[in-house]
Amino acid sequence: MATDPSYRPRFWPVRYVLSAWRTHLGWTSFALVLALTWGGLWSVGWALGNAQPLEVVIGHVEVLDALNGTAGRTLKVAITVPPPGNCVRLSNHFLFSDGAGSPTIYALGSSMNGGWFRFRNGVAFGMHDPPGKPKSFAMVFSIPPSIPPGQYQYVYRSLHTCLWFGGLVQRRILYEAPPIPIRIGPP
Repeated sequence: MATDPSYRPRFWPVRYVLSAWRTHLGWTSFALVLALTWGGLWSVGWALGNAQPLEVVIGHVEVLDALNGTAGRTLKVAITVPPPGNCVRLSNHFLFSDGAGSPTIYALGSSMNGGWFRFRNGVAFGMHDPPGKPKSFAMVFSIPPSIPPGQYQYVYRSLHTCLWFGGLVQRRILYEAPPIPIRIGPP
């Protein structure tokens, strides 16, 4: 930097830093700003860490044969999900097979839910469970007849998009439940 007293940088943050540095509180103001910045970043990280969604628990997965001799099969999944909070959750359900040397993925379905889906025109729809309590339910997926019999893995993946501080801070959290082996077709 130039030592000429008439030198004035155009970039305003540099101008303010130089102005504070020339006072008798130069080192003190620098240390204070540094401490406030680190403290603010630590508290934001702490808040984001505590607000992360809990794990999704897959209770059990079972293949249900069709009734009355029809060709359709279904997959029943018992699942427990955490409360959405300020997050929107996009969930995907797959069947994965690694047979015949090439991995094959069959998409069963997807869903989207979150805290913003509670109200519509001032009226709540869905169940009114106490806030903060995980919800357990069963999902039933149709297994297309084109899926050949064999050994598969049920895979659950979700993407949580969470907004904090009025939407100023956004965080995406990827989650994958451990795969569950299932058998489709005769044993």
